[in-house]
Amino acid sequence: MSKSSPINIDVNNNYKSCDMRCKYVFNYGQSTAILTNGTLNPSTNNPTIPGISLGNYTQKNHTTVSYNNTDISESINPIIFVPSLHTFDNKHADGELVIIHTGSGKTVIVSIPIVAGDSDNTLQAMLSNNLQSIPSLGKTKTVSTLYSLNDYIPLNEPYYVYSGNMFFSTKRDCDFIVYSLKSALNLNSSTLNTIKSIIKPKQYPICVNNSSNPTCPTVLYNKTGASNSEGDEVYMDCNPTGHSGSVPIPVQKEHTLPDFNKLLGFSMNLSTEEIIIGIISGIAAIAMINLIRTKYLIPR
Repeated sequence: MSKSSPINIDVNNNYKSCDMRCKYVFNYGQSTAILTNGTLNPSTNNPTIPGISLGNYTQKNHTTVSYNNTDISESINPIIFVPSLHTFDNKHADGELVIIHTGSGKTVIVSIPIVAGDSDNTLQAMLSNNLQSIPSLGKTKTVSTLYSLNDYIPLNEPYYVYSGNMFFSTKRDCDFIVYSLKSALNLNSSTLNTIKSIIKPKQYPICVNNSSNPTCPTVLYNKTGASNSEGDEVYMDCNPTGHSGSVPIPVQKEHTLPDFNKLLGFSMNLSTEEIIIGIISGIAAIAMINLIRTKYLIPR
């Protein structure tokens, strides 16, 4: 049975680290958007969840997204909720960008809080120019301008992770990646107010994580943050919390010189570098001796 979500993030809690056991790697391509008032509930295919959907991230050229080396880019659906689903120190943020990823039989939700503030990002422009076209539930508007989720998801900034159920379906398990308010995305107050006015905001019950509430999931902390998928990585097996079986974990490649003691079949108690220097010095000495013999000792 999956644990309850969404949850409260206690930013002062010293959560256990999972830097190499909750690895999020991404490089999103560009996509158009289909703004929808009311997000599609995958279990009923009806627009029953109050929020603003950006539609399926369909134009996924060069998009690669993985979680613990498992591809999760088969389906990508960004949704904006006002107020936030999660709470931070028991307080809701002004909003939350929730990106539902599915692939390889897994569902992973990436959540970035939204706070009111000056904004000139592409999400701000997309919403401010088109929200009035979707004033009621189920209304849609196709936006031709391309956008990329790379612009909204922080690189190399810490995040929290936990495993729970989809907030709209207790029968669907998923992993959550939740960024803190320090990594929040800004939208203008007027845009947030417009969203509030055209949807019917819903606050889902918050699971407060403490010892007296065993139904709440265990929260872990990744202090190194997400990385770009263009890195040079190899993998080793490791079994992360909440998962069974082996999961490849990225480890930096190391490039080392061969061990000449092993190649020679006997040990000279010298390092590889010392052996190489000795060989080069010997070759140079032989060349010098041959030069002297040729120039001074061999009769002409």
